[in-house]
This record gives sequence, structure tokens and C-alpha cells, in this order.
Amino acid sequence: MSNNKFQYKFLMTRDEAKKHWQQIRKDIGAQLFEFRRNQKLNIEEVSDALSLSVTMLDDFESGEGKISIDRLLYVCRFYGAAPQISLRKIEGLDYDRAAERETARLLRQNRTQEEDDVK
Repeated sequence: MSNNKFQYKFLMTRDEAKKHWQQIRKDIGAQLFEFRRNQKLNIEEVSDALSLSVTMLDDFESGEGKISIDRLLYVCRFYGAAPQISLRKIEGLDYDRAAERETARLLRQNRTQEEDDVK
């Protein structure tokens, strides 16, 4: 087994990514809150209907809690809504991945060489 020292280079810092995903969670939470409010439901009614804790639902709606795709679909189905999730590139980032592709090529080449050496 090779000693892989490759570390993926991220497109943004950890803090920038954290802020970005936090905003996405807030946007999703605001939509969930709007669905509930438009249907004139209180959070306890939704909690009981979905067997989810009030705290969890409140965290989702505030954007503080992390929601899995499965759970998001479950909640959206209850509201009769389909989530609109857009996989789009983040503005202002350099998406040139030439260095990562070259590193991956070298790793594959090294792995092949190690496998040949074992034979």
C-alpha cells in the first residue's frame, strides 16, 4: 500500500466554506419556515406529524442545524413542496484543477509501479 501524501487543495478557505454553507442552510431554513407559515401550522404540529423534535425543526428553520438530503426531502414532502437545489459554481473562484489532475496522474502512475514491483 502506498504512502499517499496527496492533500486535496480546496477552492476556498475553511472559514469561507463554512460561511458559504451556513448561508445556504439559512436560505433552506427560511423556505421551510415559509412553507410552515403559509400552511398555518405551528412547529409543534409539524413536529408531531413528522416525529421530529421541535428543537430539530427549529434548528433547520433557523439555519443552525445541518439537514441531510433525506430529511430535507421528508420535510418537503410533508409540505407538498419540492426542494429547488442548484448545483452551481461559486462566483469568483478559480476552477483550474490542472495541479490536482497532474497529482492524480502521478499517484496512478506510482500505484501502477508499486503493483508491478510486488509482482
